[in-house]
Amino acid sequence: MQSAVGWLLLALVYYLVPAALALRSTRNCSCDCCQAEFLREASADTNNRLQCAYAQPGLQSASPYRDMNTCGNLCKRAVADKVLTAASAVGEVDTERFCFFECAPRLLADEDEPKQGNPCEPLVDAAIAEVRDDTGNGLPPMEQAAVALPHFLVARAGTHAETVASAGSPGPAPAAAEPWSSLKEPSPDRFAMITQQAVDSAKVAANAASGNGLKIQELASRAFNSVTVAAAAVEDARRAALEAHAAEQKVRTFHEVLKRMMKKRAFMVIPQELPGIIGRAREEAKTMARKMAAATKKEMVASAPKAGEKAAAPYRAAMQSAADTAAQYAKAGDDLAGQAKMFYAQAQTLEGQAGVQMARGWTVSARKLDQKAQFLAGKAVAMNKQASVYFKTSKAITDTNVPEYAMQASQAAYSAEVMVNPDTAPALPPII
Repeated sequence: MQSAVGWLLLALVYYLVPAALALRSTRNCSCDCCQAEFLREASADTNNRLQCAYAQPGLQSASPYRDMNTCGNLCKRAVADKVLTAASAVGEVDTERFCFFECAPRLLADEDEPKQGNPCEPLVDAAIAEVRDDTGNGLPPMEQAAVALPHFLVARAGTHAETVASAGSPGPAPAAAEPWSSLKEPSPDRFAMITQQAVDSAKVAANAASGNGLKIQELASRAFNSVTVAAAAVEDARRAALEAHAAEQKVRTFHEVLKRMMKKRAFMVIPQELPGIIGRAREEAKTMARKMAAATKKEMVASAPKAGEKAAAPYRAAMQSAADTAAQYAKAGDDLAGQAKMFYAQAQTLEGQAGVQMARGWTVSARKLDQKAQFLAGKAVAMNKQASVYFKTSKAITDTNVPEYAMQASQAAYSAEVMVNPDTAPALPPII
């Protein structure tokens, strides 16, 4: 079963891919692909009409402005197109048809009237309003007076019939119009115009032939034959356009079938390819994650100590303040102890003097010296007591507050470093 499906896919690809690629490569419609040519119909007017035409690939272009390498038989109609609105739903239209209905010969700077071979340009908004119709196929712009005069009419030496008459013998009848890829029904007004032109040509030829009955009959017959040929050519063109449209729809149907089959085949391949794609994506993601982790780790290791120092700074400042306070209490105790020692020495000296005077019988002076000695001794004892209090306070601050602040600083630094770098090792107890 899978083998049969595979052969069917190969056959569809072989036969339909070229057509699908051709459809995909359709370029936007542009008047750059068109050039001015004489209208491909018999005309008896002294002002001959021009049209914009597309030269088929392989034919030599009379205009140097046409880009033969990028223009194709089909082109993509613009969304804002207001003339050929009856085109297919996909928006593609025959390039020949687009040139005929939507482009006008361009008048160059050094010309009084457009000429054969001139480039073409899009119709202006006023001209578009004249060529629109209810069928969506458009009206021939060279047959609309407001449009034909500035762009499609060109003065020539004479008509085909006058040229024949001046030569003294009937010339060949004008060539039938080339088929157009238009879906519009042949216009009765158009047939009447062509018939009237043929009759006028016959009359002019008859007058030039000075009553030659055979020539008049022959020219009239040729004129009416040209009407029949023109009608047949228009009908052939209409049938060819319908056949081309049907073939195009068939190719598009095949293209849609191929697209659906290719989509189904793609979904069949997904379960086979998806695990490998996911595996490769995961490996790439792991490699990228490792690189990002290494870079992040390096950044964390570098920034963790800074965060620890910042967190420990308040506690270390408090520890230093406590150490300074303990030093101040110790100094104050030393000062008091020094003064007490000095007062105690003075008291001993006074007591010695009082003993000498008492021995000599100077009782009154001896008693005064003894009282003074007792006062100094008492003062020395009080200072010693206060010095002891200061020493105890200093020792308490040194033994309790300073270590506590040091421990808190260490803990704050470790907590901050762990927040930045979870792999930070616990800090050693502080050395006081």
